[in-house]
Amino acid sequence: FRGTPNRCEGCHSDAHEGAFDRFRGKLARAEGGNCALCHSTDDFATIPDPGFRHAEFTGFAVLGAHAQSRCETCHAPSDLPDEHGRTFGRVADHFGAVQGCADCHEDVHEGRFDARGLPRKIDDRTGCARCHDESSFRAMPYGFEHERWTGFPLTGAHGEQSCSTCHPAVPPSRVAANGGRSWSAAVGNACQDCHADPHAGQFRESGVTDCSTCHAASHSFGETVFRHNLDSRFALDETHAALACSACHEPVRVGEVEVVRYKPLGRECSSCHAMNQDVLRRPRRGSR
Repeated sequence: FRGTPNRCEGCHSDAHEGAFDRFRGKLARAEGGNCALCHSTDDFATIPDPGFRHAEFTGFAVLGAHAQSRCETCHAPSDLPDEHGRTFGRVADHFGAVQGCADCHEDVHEGRFDARGLPRKIDDRTGCARCHDESSFRAMPYGFEHERWTGFPLTGAHGEQSCSTCHPAVPPSRVAANGGRSWSAAVGNACQDCHADPHAGQFRESGVTDCSTCHAASHSFGETVFRHNLDSRFALDETHAALACSACHEPVRVGEVEVVRYKPLGRECSSCHAMNQDVLRRPRRGSR
């Protein structure tokens, strides 16, 4: 009888297969050994209060939506008990070695925010935690810096719009098919991706119309930055500069659409000014 082990592990095999060995130095001081910190002598399946301290023993704090889930969500039980009589599943068997959110959750952004040049860490937060917390993936407690993450600044009129103007809401019935996202991806970041071309393609080059050449598009299309003497092949002298734009740029029909014609326009005087036929027919002095 003398010398009989008085610690659990002296008689019982480790059903956790060394998962908590990294805490051995701290836990070995507990009366009854490592197992006694969570279990009693009544039943290994019962964990007395205060229960299992998840953050302390695994390094993963169960907070927010995680705390609202059943243990079996991450620890999927097996159909048959193992040699220790255990059916409680291991996270590694279901998800593999967990390094971050993406090990268990699908990246609905398809890697867009892990591209080169984007921050890998913000205030010691990595992965999804750069924008989200455990409460919900729909919550962004730290805000979203649009220009930083997308390269598209929300200035002027764009900054006055709601997110759904460019990212339409996905109907609930389609959220699952959209990878769990309740917002649609933006069509693009070029003006022509969202705005109709009122010039009927007059300024299209290589299939692209760059509105910013003439407009301060982020503020208003009515605000132009076009410099006639620098941005066109026709310099305005003092006489032409005094004219209204409509004196040279008149409405024309392109198909079923009426647009103002900006190009192509002739640059010769005769392109706009009709010849005085009477002067041409009048005999010059000294001629017959």
